[in-house]
Amino acid sequence: MTACIAPQPHPAVVRSDPALRLRDYLSALEFWLRLPDPQLASVVFVDNSGHPLDQVEALRLRYPRIPVEVHSSPPCDIPAGIGYGYAELQLIEWALQHSSRLAGEDLIVKATGRLSFPQLPKLITSLPSATSFAADAVCRQLPWRRTAENGTFRTQLLLFRRRFYQQYLSGLWRDMRPVAGQRFIEDVLYRAVWPLRDTQEVAMRFPVNCSPVGWAAHLPKDYASPSARVVNAGRAVARALVPWIWT
Repeated sequence: MTACIAPQPHPAVVRSDPALRLRDYLSALEFWLRLPDPQLASVVFVDNSGHPLDQVEALRLRYPRIPVEVHSSPPCDIPAGIGYGYAELQLIEWALQHSSRLAGEDLIVKATGRLSFPQLPKLITSLPSATSFAADAVCRQLPWRRTAENGTFRTQLLLFRRRFYQQYLSGLWRDMRPVAGQRFIEDVLYRAVWPLRDTQEVAMRFPVNCSPVGWAAHLPKDYASPSARVVNAGRAVARALVPWIWT
């Protein structure tokens, strides 16, 4: 669970109140700790804002069935003109270096910490065993017109193996620039993974719909609102009937 409870001012972050964000994180963490799924071996919660984590620790102690690590990683100054994914990429790498729970080769799920994903267990069981990276790509181009430059990933939910991340994705934040295609985590990850799109290790689209529950950070949007549910239902149908459409 990547977290930034008290974010620095950033034009892309609308849901910025620390008290409100903390409630989001606690709600999502409780969801995972109550999830009756044997595939969930542990939870690693990492915040990079320096905010006190006593309430997170207290919640962890209420649910001892699931091992939980709670970490505070160093803060990150985001360069002007670059998206807040710059800090998230650094946070992911810090967690891979410092978390004992992430030291193995089992599949790691990176979830935006304020959100929950009720369909995640179904998604994991639907992935081929050879999968080392999975994310949900969006590209309005027809399949034969897709390139590394005209698509993007939804990055609220990423699945990867430690070895894959270290080999292909480590250090991507260093190359982020305030220019098109290089300023947002969604684009940077897509460009890095694109050359591997046809390998057995990579899933460019989730085989099942795995929509988030919670509030967006960049605009006042409830992912579980009636309108969002209609959109998600349409995406689920399209994913099954016309999987070559990436919406």
